[in-house]
Amino acid sequence: MRHHDRLSQADLAELIAIRNVPCVSLYLPCDDTGPQRQQIPLRLKNMLARAEAALKAQGQRWNSIEDLLRPFRDPLGPEKNGKLRPKTVALFSAEGLAASFELPTALPESVHVWDRFYVGPLCGLAAENAGYYALAVSDNHPRLYRGDRYALTPVDVPNMPRNMESALWADTHEKELQRHGAGSLGGRTSGSHSFVHSTGPGTDMERRKTDLKRYFDVLDAAVTPFIKHSPLPVILFGVAYELPILRQALSAPGVCSEEVHGNFDRRSVDEIRAEAWRVMQVRFDSDQARLLELCGAMRAKHRTADSLEPALMYARAGKVEELLVDPGAWPNGSADEALVRGMNEAASEVIRHKGRVHSVRPAPGIFEGPISALLRY
Repeated sequence: MRHHDRLSQADLAELIAIRNVPCVSLYLPCDDTGPQRQQIPLRLKNMLARAEAALKAQGQRWNSIEDLLRPFRDPLGPEKNGKLRPKTVALFSAEGLAASFELPTALPESVHVWDRFYVGPLCGLAAENAGYYALAVSDNHPRLYRGDRYALTPVDVPNMPRNMESALWADTHEKELQRHGAGSLGGRTSGSHSFVHSTGPGTDMERRKTDLKRYFDVLDAAVTPFIKHSPLPVILFGVAYELPILRQALSAPGVCSEEVHGNFDRRSVDEIRAEAWRVMQVRFDSDQARLLELCGAMRAKHRTADSLEPALMYARAGKVEELLVDPGAWPNGSADEALVRGMNEAASEVIRHKGRVHSVRPAPGIFEGPISALLRY
């Protein structure tokens, strides 16, 4: 089984693409602590028994049932020291695919054996948990991270300068090579780490700004190709007066207007993640407000479907651009199965037709919930 620390839009699309075969979906709450945590294996065993009974009722042979359920025997994967446990693990199995995902959101325990995966509650979650880059700069330790709401991971960028000194040396060395050809420079080898600061007239601050511009040009040459390969919003971390110089040097797409100021050399990864998510939360809240405003405008033009049956019809036809779902409205495993399947299919079909699904809290007179489809035409 492939075990994932997080769910991406690509993962979601892969799950949605599988249809018309037996698909087993399990949602296992894992946020218990103390003695209750010891009950998780027993709860999983009972869930597998329910899945087995459902597969038998569908006429599946014993060897097929065993193949589908075998990947679920160790759903949590290996223990990782210092790693927080997920609140829910979502497990999926069908012929040719077995995957589990750690979810930061508490979802009800449920078992579904359908001809497609039960991914409805995940559709808005994948959009909410948007990724970003955090670029923290200083003289001593420039770093690029990739993160989301719950995790931040250092990125190994080829040709990333170790510090300002090495970047200025590389910049000076490159210019000398361009002037004198590819030969050695007065006997100095490429292993030398001496470098040239900006000299000449001007104040110390002016010379400092010139050095920063050279430093950030070298940094840009390293990080921008990486970011362009997998674009996400970029949040800048650093001393306030230096970031405008960095912003001018960067040619990477998606650099956020919001910045985080300070010296982050000694700040922990979790502190940087928390600061980054504060920026992303503002953007997310702004997106929520935009969606509600759009919903109100579309509703006034009679271009919304505000109940499940018409929303599902338009979703199947590929006519839904945005689907708003009240996150508190997803049915759990004890609810009416027809309602569960209908909401799941609506969300899945919107994403399959390149639309977007959003978890949005209801707003009186605009989005009453539990679901509203904003139509393309």
